Amino acid sequence: MTTITKQMRSIFLVMLLSSLAATPLLAKKGGGNAAAAAEHASKGAQAIQAKQFDVAVAEFTQAIASDPKDARMYANRAVALRALQKFPEALADCSKAV
Repeated sequence: MTTITKQMRSIFLVMLLSSLAATPLLAKKGGGNAAAAAEHASKGAQAIQAKQFDVAVAEFTQAIASDPKDARMYANRAVALRALQKFPEALADCSKAV
């Protein structure tokens, strides 16, 4: 199996596992500013639905800055990065999420 294939499998696995993570109702309590992270996550999820992936990356980056220990934010940003075909960055976020 090639390295790219392994990377893609990792990305898709995290995408599958994080499919519910974009829901703001599931915001993690504690560690960092969870309220601000949830707000940015909600905006990021809306941007993904609107296929505005650059906006989604920016929102999830802000969410990570607000609560850097919430792995779901890294996974969600990986989804947006994957859509932009920024595979190395998406893989790095998947690794952080895991």
